[in-house]
Amino acid sequence: MNIYSKCLVYIIGCGAFIVGSTSHAATIFTESWDDPSIIGGATSTNLPAGWLRFSTGVGGTSQIWHPESTDRFKEADPLASPADGDQVLFLTELNTNVFRMTGAIIQPNTTYTLSAAIGNDLLSTNNQYWSLQLWTDADMDRTFTWNQVGDAFIGQEFGTTATAVNALPGDWALNTFSFDSSTVPNLVGQELIVFLNNWSGGAASFYDNVSLSASANPVPLPPTVILFLSGLGALVAGKGVGKGAGSINVPTTAHPVLLHRLTVAQGSCAAWPAFAVRVAAQSSPRSHDRSGHYRWAGLG
Repeated sequence: MNIYSKCLVYIIGCGAFIVGSTSHAATIFTESWDDPSIIGGATSTNLPAGWLRFSTGVGGTSQIWHPESTDRFKEADPLASPADGDQVLFLTELNTNVFRMTGAIIQPNTTYTLSAAIGNDLLSTNNQYWSLQLWTDADMDRTFTWNQVGDAFIGQEFGTTATAVNALPGDWALNTFSFDSSTVPNLVGQELIVFLNNWSGGAASFYDNVSLSASANPVPLPPTVILFLSGLGALVAGKGVGKGAGSINVPTTAHPVLLHRLTVAQGSCAAWPAFAVRVAAQSSPRSHDRSGHYRWAGLG
């Protein structure tokens, strides 16, 4: 590879670095169900602050449980990762569920991710009927009223889809659902609601380490920077720089990461930052929005 090709690679790499840069995800809340604490082997109907019951199926229950022995899960006190702490939420029977008003207002160009450790206990045969759902408080009444009254379903991940991860008996598996607010701009400004459901009779769902996070989407390069990179690349590719000692000075008005001097001398391309050639692979979160098929018995 000659000097011009090398310099062109550096230029392209620098541009890719800027485009691929993203902010870190900010955690909105995490729930491990350990407060209030209960003694080993016991259950409690007291939910942690912020969580409320929406409905309870016939013969069903929504409780906090502190597994004490390993007859249900392979590890207890504490539970095995990706679960966290000692206690879990368990939901039983048809359409037994809880919800949380998150206080998070949907922002533009932001990706929101709901995740949870889902358990598969050793004594049950139907632990796959769990459902992680995100809704918005569309009617802005500061409570969850479901779509019959006006709240809006965003999407979900649930246990019988091809993308769901159901743990081996006695273990836990991490599952997530993400959505990008830029794809649903009409939801911007509404509050997010987290909804956890068990959607089949004769079944139980075990939830732990429930988390909601937000991450700003990548910011595209400004047009002026794109033009600058294109022009500089064309200049190097076209051998506009002489083979003798010389330099290209980056204008001081350019993007800060480009404020470096490209020196071409004796077959070397010096002074470019090392990170310019590190191109991070960035995968877009997948949205499993299955509107009309959210896990609620009797619905489409």
